[in-house]
Amino acid sequence: MENDVNNEFPFTGDEQYDKVVKTFYIIRGISFTILFLLNVFQTYFEFRSLYRKGRKPTPRFFTFVSITLFPLCRGIQSFLALGFHNSRTGSSSWYFGIWGTLFLSTEWIFIGCFWVRLLYTFFSSKKIALDNIKKTWYSAWGIVVILFAWNTILMILISQYDSQYVASISGKGFICMVALLGTFLIINGFFLIKNLKKQDKKSKTFQKTIKRTIRLSSILIFIVLGLIVREIVVAISKISTSSNYRYAAIFVTFILEFPQCIVVMIALADDGTHWKNYFLLQKVAKDSNSSGGSLNDNNSNNKNSNANLEIDLSSFNVDNDSSSVSKSKSQILKSENPSRQNSQNPVIVTQSNVSISLSTNSEQPLRQSQPLDENQQVIDIKDNNNNNNNNNNNNNNNNNNNIINNNQ
Repeated sequence: MENDVNNEFPFTGDEQYDKVVKTFYIIRGISFTILFLLNVFQTYFEFRSLYRKGRKPTPRFFTFVSITLFPLCRGIQSFLALGFHNSRTGSSSWYFGIWGTLFLSTEWIFIGCFWVRLLYTFFSSKKIALDNIKKTWYSAWGIVVILFAWNTILMILISQYDSQYVASISGKGFICMVALLGTFLIINGFFLIKNLKKQDKKSKTFQKTIKRTIRLSSILIFIVLGLIVREIVVAISKISTSSNYRYAAIFVTFILEFPQCIVVMIALADDGTHWKNYFLLQKVAKDSNSSGGSLNDNNSNNKNSNANLEIDLSSFNVDNDSSSVSKSKSQILKSENPSRQNSQNPVIVTQSNVSISLSTNSEQPLRQSQPLDENQQVIDIKDNNNNNNNNNNNNNNNNNNNIINNNQ
């Protein structure tokens, strides 16, 4: 049987099945509405923090925006389908559905932007390629623009062609997008994990970072494979836009989408306990200038620790009017804990903003007070064997923990 909006039982043509579909839409709508309400406060907190510090939006902020708009669209989609008894291609419910899918995509695009930014800025070579920060940022927005254009094309097509044809075009385009973008993000995610595992393994915070990235990569694999299989089954079965079998596809989509929201929300929360602040309507992410996490545990502060060069990426902003990566005047590159001697790899831990610790052999505090010029796009990691123990002893009494805050 097929649904008929003018029928007594408009969803399926059967009274019992209609009750099941209505119950599903109610549960789906309420579930996503709750996620929207929990995330809208966090988006506000993140915006307020960036605004007060005069910083430009980060991948972390736009991940919050996306994970707020995605459940909003899904909730509205469910309630419209329930109210108008119609969720077929071209219905008002369908319009919110395609925009919900877009914001689900942008959510993972900005998570991937953060992964790729770390990977190609700090691990692609022995140099820190600051110019890659700008490139990954622009690339992410380029993909977002393409997705917005694709949705616009679909809305134009639905006004010119029948719903079955548009559904076919939409399904094929969706498979291509999920396959290409998903594969790219998964590969880079696991490359990032591989490089992170090569770093200092003593820090509990660092281990949490690795586990967090593994969880996100794993759930991304689950989503990509699930959505591709779903679309292939629908295409092979030639399910019409009014067939009752499409409710099974909608249910599978809900099973894929809802858990990933929970995983991403937990990943966006600092440490392992701040996720509770979602329900307390408090900030789950620490202020971007806070020392919320540490690279080394307290017991790892020994005399044989190597120097660390701390770079705060949050001060390196993308300048739309310049080909360079701008640097705040107050940025200081400094080395701490100078007695460790053997590592030259970047050491990274994710928290609420971006700062990077680079292990060097430097034993003297390095300060850079001049802004980077247009040609100074790369900082070379070199050994500096100067000995200045008096200054270093003062540094050791301050803070031996170097931090990178996650700007997802």
